[in-house]
Amino acid sequence: MARPRQWILVLLFMLTPTVAWGDVCSVEDVCNAGFLESGECDIINVVQLAEGCVLDLTTGEDPLDLNINAWASLQVMGGGVTIRAHDLYISTAGTLIGAVPGAGINIELSGRMVHHGTIDFSHPDGGGDFWVSAEGEMTVSGNLLADTSSADSTAGTIDLTAGSHIWIKSEISAKSTAIESDGDESGSDGEGSGAGGTVLIHARGGATTINIYSTIDVSGPQGGGTIMLSGAPLITVGPNPEDGWTVPDLILDGRSGGALWVTDTTNAQFNTNISADGDPSDAGNGGAIVFARVGTVEASGQISANAAPHGGNGGTLWMDTTKTVTIDSEVSLNGGGLHGSAGVVDIVSLETVTINGNISLLSRGAPGSVSIVSVDDLDSDGKINVHKQGTEGSGGSVLMASLGGTLEISEDLDVRGVVAPSDLSALVDLYACDITTTAGTKIDATGYEGTVHMTGIDTLTLNGDILAGSSISLRSRPGALTLTGTNAPEPEVTEDDGLQTCTCSAGTAPEDCRNPLDVDGDDFVTHLLRGLDCNDHDASINPAAVEVADGIDNNCDGQIDEGYDPGDTGDTGDTGVGDTGTPAVDDSGEPDHKPDPIPGASTGDEPKGCGCTAVPSPGGLAFLLALLPAAVRRRG
Repeated sequence: MARPRQWILVLLFMLTPTVAWGDVCSVEDVCNAGFLESGECDIINVVQLAEGCVLDLTTGEDPLDLNINAWASLQVMGGGVTIRAHDLYISTAGTLIGAVPGAGINIELSGRMVHHGTIDFSHPDGGGDFWVSAEGEMTVSGNLLADTSSADSTAGTIDLTAGSHIWIKSEISAKSTAIESDGDESGSDGEGSGAGGTVLIHARGGATTINIYSTIDVSGPQGGGTIMLSGAPLITVGPNPEDGWTVPDLILDGRSGGALWVTDTTNAQFNTNISADGDPSDAGNGGAIVFARVGTVEASGQISANAAPHGGNGGTLWMDTTKTVTIDSEVSLNGGGLHGSAGVVDIVSLETVTINGNISLLSRGAPGSVSIVSVDDLDSDGKINVHKQGTEGSGGSVLMASLGGTLEISEDLDVRGVVAPSDLSALVDLYACDITTTAGTKIDATGYEGTVHMTGIDTLTLNGDILAGSSISLRSRPGALTLTGTNAPEPEVTEDDGLQTCTCSAGTAPEDCRNPLDVDGDDFVTHLLRGLDCNDHDASINPAAVEVADGIDNNCDGQIDEGYDPGDTGDTGDTGVGDTGTPAVDDSGEPDHKPDPIPGASTGDEPKGCGCTAVPSPGGLAFLLALLPAAVRRRG
């Protein structure tokens, strides 16, 4: 972009009266005439764009750049404003402002955006909307705001899309700072009042990156907003090496926490604190933190989606990855008050998972659940606490499975519940080709009917202690069990030579070896990997099967013996093709109370190989999509 000398513009500004132009829209009224011939639309004073204005700077032979110079201001006087230009450049001390409630602008650039000044669409009566789409790079080194301070309004929307790299080096804020409304301390005069807004950052193209070095804040007293990062093969959120390595924050706090979405990226590196907590002075749920359609995830900052202390349910951490997951930080999804439920951790990786930080899902109400599933090795080097708080609360559940590798437990798993009868009992369910627990660790499922189940197919080496309120069951191939720790009660040990070994013998064709995505070879991926097969150890049970009256969900539609009268046996009924339910079936054929994909022994003669071309789309996304506002769902 050919830039005129800054001192010339400063001189012109000093000689030109600072006039707040009337609502204008034409190129002649907006741009300083002295620079139009040089391919620049320079704003050197105050210009007010009329509501609904379409300012097109691309109609000539060469599209014009739009420059908002130092001490100049472009003010948007209403909604529906559109600007088309080549480049957008906002100088230090230059401003682009939404001057009235509901102000909104959509900027379409065939080039790049460079922002060093202030973009502010904040307003006490509701934040405005700032949308920009650039074919080239985007650099944000000045503040970008769409806040509100009224309890009757919602913060605005900031939508940034680029066809090349995006750098965020200064604060982005679409938060609400409302405290109360007309004497109502709840501040909730209307649905969504006082809520945080929406920040969308999207990069197009196969060689792009999103680099976020500063805080993004969409908090609000009536509810946290939404942050969505998507598209670039590499998304990095962390310290800027140019400014002393200050760690940024992603803030989605509110009466109920908001939602962070990270989607459609090969590599997500998050060295940042993510907070989607409920209001510490109120009652409300924790938010949702979602990584969907992602390759690798690396998280090294604190992740929290706790419920408000006075009541509410803990939030959700949901990851669906095709490569590795590494969590080096603390994850906290605690429930609030006397009856709030703890949260949910649900992680699936088609390669490896490493958990180095502690995971905390505590509650005095309903328990939380942790489900971590990998195709290859799973290392748990952090404490996992999914237990009661104090003397109250049911025990939680922990499911950890390495479908084709080693599961190593190096820290405690604690799912303790109350001793008195409870609707939900503590449960630990571990499954892998090889399982090892380190000496000094403890798996604690004490409390009412607490149980521990482990299946280590080729080796089951237990050097730590195992405690349960009801039972401990251990299953492996013959001679695979080593048990040296303290166990109470006495474990029930099953040596099952029907378990298909994970070891592929020399000379065996790969398609004839055990496939962890489809162990039973029925061409349906196990529901542990968000597939549709509710029992991957029985080829006769899958969504294409015909339902029969046998007390089992044959077609994986979440129902048992549908289409039959009680007592019917042997006849065929409906198929479940097209249904998305993924219920579990235990060894007795009765549905389990939680997803328990490992029913125990296999038949020993199950078919091998997988005819499926890809892991099915994650069905668990359906309920999470409801968290997204319409502004987010508009993206195709």
